[in-house]
Amino acid sequence: MGTQLTSLIVEGFVHDSEPVTLANVIYLLSERQWHRFAIDHGTIHWRDLSSHPVSPNSVGNAAYPWRSMDRELELPTAISGFSVSGQWPNVRVEFKLENGHVFVVFSSGEAASYHAV
Repeated sequence: MGTQLTSLIVEGFVHDSEPVTLANVIYLLSERQWHRFAIDHGTIHWRDLSSHPVSPNSVGNAAYPWRSMDRELELPTAISGFSVSGQWPNVRVEFKLENGHVFVVFSSGEAASYHAV
């Protein structure tokens, strides 16, 4: 059994009412620890957070919309695999889950998107 994934939140970025990137930052709750994951110009950034992330929307900044993936991915479940492929500017990160779902983040230069299956 892999590391337990309890929650996953996707943060996008909108400028002048137009989506710039759908997956600016990914927040994951695993083993009671929040993590911040981002791909910036082909470089993967991962760090632990000291507390629950705060939505920019909660302080009046609608430029960073949040979307919880908990229902769609049927969380909680365990992470059974993690892979990174490609090279800058096209990077793909895949989280395989024990319940059969897969969460994928694609980065192409400055924009990132995601999908779940």
